[in-house]
Amino acid sequence: MSVLRQALPQAGALAEVLRLEAAQLELTRGRDPYPHLAPVLSPRAPAALRRRAEELSLQAVATLPLPKAKAWRTRALPAPLKSHVRGLLAQRQHDVAGMLQLISEKPDDAVAGELAPALVDQNLSRVQQELMARALFQAGHWQEARKVLAKIPYQPSESFPLTFLRARTAYRLEAWEEAITWFAQAEQVTTNPEEKASCWLFAARAWEQLGREDCAEELYRQIVVLRPEAVEGWTGLLLLLARKDQGLPAVEALPQAPPRVRQELTPRLCAALVWHGKLASAQQLVAQSASSQPAFQLCRGVLALHLGKQEEAKKLLAQVLANPQAGRLRELVGLVIPWVAPGGSPPPTRNLEEVADLAVEGGVPTARRALLAALRQDPDSAPLFSGNLPPPALPPAVTGMLEAGFGQEVATLLPHLLPQNTPSELAWSVAFLAEAGNFREAARLSEKLRSQVGPIPAFLLPDELLVRMFPKAFTRLLPEAASPFSGLLLALARQESRFDHRALSPVGARGLWQLMPATLARLAPELAGSSGEEAHRLLALRHLQASAKRLGSDPLLLASAYNAGDAWVELWLGQDAAPHPLFALAVPYAETRSYLLAVTEGL
Repeated sequence: MSVLRQALPQAGALAEVLRLEAAQLELTRGRDPYPHLAPVLSPRAPAALRRRAEELSLQAVATLPLPKAKAWRTRALPAPLKSHVRGLLAQRQHDVAGMLQLISEKPDDAVAGELAPALVDQNLSRVQQELMARALFQAGHWQEARKVLAKIPYQPSESFPLTFLRARTAYRLEAWEEAITWFAQAEQVTTNPEEKASCWLFAARAWEQLGREDCAEELYRQIVVLRPEAVEGWTGLLLLLARKDQGLPAVEALPQAPPRVRQELTPRLCAALVWHGKLASAQQLVAQSASSQPAFQLCRGVLALHLGKQEEAKKLLAQVLANPQAGRLRELVGLVIPWVAPGGSPPPTRNLEEVADLAVEGGVPTARRALLAALRQDPDSAPLFSGNLPPPALPPAVTGMLEAGFGQEVATLLPHLLPQNTPSELAWSVAFLAEAGNFREAARLSEKLRSQVGPIPAFLLPDELLVRMFPKAFTRLLPEAASPFSGLLLALARQESRFDHRALSPVGARGLWQLMPATLARLAPELAGSSGEEAHRLLALRHLQASAKRLGSDPLLLASAYNAGDAWVELWLGQDAAPHPLFALAVPYAETRSYLLAVTEGL
């Protein structure tokens, strides 16, 4: 310890690393490491170092003798860390009142979700049980929430939030009839139009799951009358009509919606009509709409393909590809244009419009060859394609650590010191971080490397660049026997957690693939309590395998099921079980639409 203290004044960029080392040493001796950690917990400290300091802080609170651990309660700590510290202390002391206090302060917080399962069997007051149920529901412990709610006697005069929570819990557990009953009860105890509409919306979706489309349609119509500005009601109604072979009534109903709703729903309804084969209805929608949105252009392009209008389709799809404002939507174009073998040598270009035209006219490989040739001609990018990358100039602190054999520590604690000014520097740093297992930072820098290529859709990037962005080391994240799901698993991890195995969402999802507690319990009760990375890998794979048995192997369908659930994807597919490029635009849930576009980008 005295050696570390003497080294600190001359440590420079490594000062925080030495403080963390000193803190770890103090912990092994049963001493309080806070004096060493305090400077590294500052918001000004680099993120990787601060994360490690927070881990050591929680380790101290969990392992120090209780009198020393309790001293952390009064220390200056970042707010989220302070909540975790209070929760740990309450658990160590079996302090039910303390845990309930934390839950009452922020029942929707991740800390509340961690504490609540331990209190399920406690003898609590009605108010405390309500808080417990809310925390359990928010954290994804739906069975436990249902158990607590069952202990609370129903009263016709009970508050809307409690009755609505009963309904949402049953809904999450796919107890559709029970959910419908509770939503009807909740709707009766509120006069708030937004709350009433929420009850009708969830009840309508539950009726759809029960095959009662007539009941669902009636509720959707009630929503659009009560709250015409609410997109969800119109979405449910129009997409239900499209599925029910009532495409023309859906098109005729759309002009009755407010302008903002029409703008959002026009491309989605068009996508649903094309997907379900209602081409005449889709043509009528195109004829009555002047929308210039990229999503609508994409739908028009796919419709033109279905109608055999090849030149019109090419023009529309090229416009979407060449429009950076279309964002991830452009990845869907890759599902409809040809992937033919390249013929000849296209002229080098990284101009977005030229690359888009090449992709639509000559196929994806042709566009990739042209882009690769242009990148090879760029002095900044050329080194990426010339074999092994030589190590760039490194800061003295990093060089010293590497020479001393501390490469793992550099990757974990000092990623901010790695070079990232040029494409070749970024590629070297990505490879170094991935090889050392810091996939979170490797992925962050790979996105930065991609941005230096320009606004090119991901599916048009050449393989020679993709292997620099996501080196082979990323496959270590996959469980054995992951094929044929390897690509999808990596795309899901990228979207779910940005490759952070420690990720914990506010709703209780954990790990690389953000698995919910209820999902863990359903897939593998024997592994549900495990926090090990290998267990989570196996569970993520098992999740996809279970969905594939019901839905087939199409990655878009599997990704949508991963986000929304198998039952919903089966409902949306209806009789049209075949996958379709416009499926991602036509699903009713906004969250799932965005999710699918992000996953498609990562495939």
